[in-house]
Amino acid sequence: MRINFVLPRTTNKPVGGYKIIYQYAKRLSKEGNDVHIYYLLFQGNILTTFLRKIEGQIFKDKYRKVDWFNLQGVKLHFDQTTENIINISDGKIIATHWSTADVVYRSNCKLANKFYLIQGYENFDPAVTEKKLDATWHLPLKKIVISKWLYKKGLELGINENDMSYVPNFIDTKEYPILEDERQDRKMISFLWHNNPQKQSSMGISVATALKTKFPNLEIVMFGANITDHPKNIKIINNASVNQLNNIYRHSLVYFMPSRLEGWGLTGMEAMACGAAVVSVDNGGIWEYANNKSAIIVKNKEKELLNAICSLITDSSKRDKLTSNAYREIKKLTLDEAYKKFLKVLNS
Repeated sequence: MRINFVLPRTTNKPVGGYKIIYQYAKRLSKEGNDVHIYYLLFQGNILTTFLRKIEGQIFKDKYRKVDWFNLQGVKLHFDQTTENIINISDGKIIATHWSTADVVYRSNCKLANKFYLIQGYENFDPAVTEKKLDATWHLPLKKIVISKWLYKKGLELGINENDMSYVPNFIDTKEYPILEDERQDRKMISFLWHNNPQKQSSMGISVATALKTKFPNLEIVMFGANITDHPKNIKIINNASVNQLNNIYRHSLVYFMPSRLEGWGLTGMEAMACGAAVVSVDNGGIWEYANNKSAIIVKNKEKELLNAICSLITDSSKRDKLTSNAYREIKKLTLDEAYKKFLKVLNS
């Protein structure tokens, strides 16, 4: 079977949504499918499109390369125009972002083979209006949503339940082994930095700074892609590898998420799998893999986030209860199970 994923243009840096697609693509390829990933060039007029193509040729390591994830066996097509995507006629074709939905709909593939993988409600994107975003949901594409709250969002938008399939995200236990009896020397607090305003990295830095004042012996680690903020007394890890992330999570007493909106929130799940206690703002996605027994979930208020983290730093019994419950929940969300559901939808 030929499978065509259509993604926005790559910038060759780790992104959770891209990683999920890459994991499906690689698994599909290993199973003998002919898997292609097309990176759609965001087009303007003839001149800007031409300039973006030249930009891609000059900065190949950024726009025409993926070296942070092993995609061996998957065929990559960089800086594709709308016409390139429309001309695809063979196999299944999957939109993965609001900006790729319309061109997938207009492709020459059979309508029954057109899908829309929805990993978030992207109204935070300044390039799209809510009206235009909602219109992509109403395109006659088979919709695959990764979370229950996105499924409910679809119903609110008037999408028929028969036009949506719920396929939850997963933890790859080969990358993040679940070792319930591991005993690490945990003297670290960690969080993710991201330039997207909805991630509220500025709040994260403020909370981390306050924690360093209260607990000067704790190490605070902030990781992310292409970090531009460099606060004092916080260790920065740019473009962390899977091994580096394992090391961060497995030495963290607490991993906290200041993000106010998540389709899922992969880093929280990764941290839970590695035995860190998780504190999160109520961002929607956290409830897909956590509850009040496996994480502390607070209102979107800096003081509440800070107090919750402090309570876990000082109460080892409370931490242990959370992490034990978290292990039990996370073990249910495997790549094997998600892949079976994803494949079933593609073959439906």
